[in-house]
Amino acid sequence: MTRLAMTEEPSTWKELRADWRRLGYTTDETLGYLLEHSATRWPERVAAITAGGPTTYRELQARSSAVARTLLDGGVRPGD
Repeated sequence: MTRLAMTEEPSTWKELRADWRRLGYTTDETLGYLLEHSATRWPERVAAITAGGPTTYRELQARSSAVARTLLDGGVRPGD
């Protein structure tokens, strides 16, 4: 993905947070956790749509893991 469009509409963010709470998520959970959980729960659902087409949660998790491995291999650690 080269660009990710995100809404800044406060009501939309409130709705997303309400949805997450309804599903049992807390504000303490990381984006990585939420992505991993979503990939396990709904692997074939569309997570993002880019100019290249749709990307499933499984694909997004695989890409995320590859980036994390590259960063760790390069010496980046949590908190850096």
